[in-house]
Amino acid sequence: MTPPNNPQRQEQHSSPLSRLIISMMIVLAMGAYFFLSLFTRAPAMENVSLPTIVSAIEAGQVETLIVRGDVLVAILPTAIK
Repeated sequence: MTPPNNPQRQEQHSSPLSRLIISMMIVLAMGAYFFLSLFTRAPAMENVSLPTIVSAIEAGQVETLIVRGDVLVAILPTAIK
């Protein structure tokens, strides 16, 4: 007969239902993570020359222009990307 403090005896008391619930919670959490990662991707960035940016501005293809120190960020409308 096994003593009551034996770890093997305690494993026998864990319910298959509780294991199923924990497994389902893990699967749902992983699914939510992957689902949200599809919609929260950063927009693609590309290094281009200043004349390329000027041409895009003149053609009306730049939605927003941001100056950060010596960095110029041109944001294109969604339809052009």
